[in-house]
Amino acid sequence: MYKNLKIGTNIIHYKYSNSFQKGNSLSDLYDFKGRNGLNYSLYANYRYDRIYGFTELSFDKERAKAVLAGILLNASERLQFSMLYRDFARNYQGLYSAGFGDKSGTKNERGWYLGMEILPLAKWKLSAYFDMYEFSWLRQSVDAPSRGNDYKIRVEYLYSDKLDGYLQFYQESNQKNTKKPVAVRFLTKEKRTKLR
Repeated sequence: MYKNLKIGTNIIHYKYSNSFQKGNSLSDLYDFKGRNGLNYSLYANYRYDRIYGFTELSFDKERAKAVLAGILLNASERLQFSMLYRDFARNYQGLYSAGFGDKSGTKNERGWYLGMEILPLAKWKLSAYFDMYEFSWLRQSVDAPSRGNDYKIRVEYLYSDKLDGYLQFYQESNQKNTKKPVAVRFLTKEKRTKLR
């Protein structure tokens, strides 16, 4: 049972010759500043039959945390599911982190990702995912805490190893600053849709 369990730790310390300075906008309040950084984490992954689970808990030098946890399920040779949760504190500083998320940078995000892949017939593949997330602090061009989601559905035909074709639908919905000329800015929903 325990041979399928792996536990480990990571520690990274970085020191720069010049000091980083934060910007002047409110959205820059939790950006990295100074010359030194430190991140340490504990991770684990476990495999049982067709289920693979993984998690990592990371802290920076100020003890702000980032959490990532997920499950991959191979229900059969033709059906797979994935689920992932992330919670990155708005003040987490991980300059070399590459956490899963909607935006670049492992900070200021909490969300759930659900995915699936089905092989219904020979040479055909159907995949889909849904990702919902929220940002507890301001971001570039977003002057309040916000949320959003996106999803994609893709049907693919694998003609050969060198040739395939697909049809894909993608939709993203986010909150952004209003573009209307108003005295007090507020958030408005912005939707983007693509068909390929």
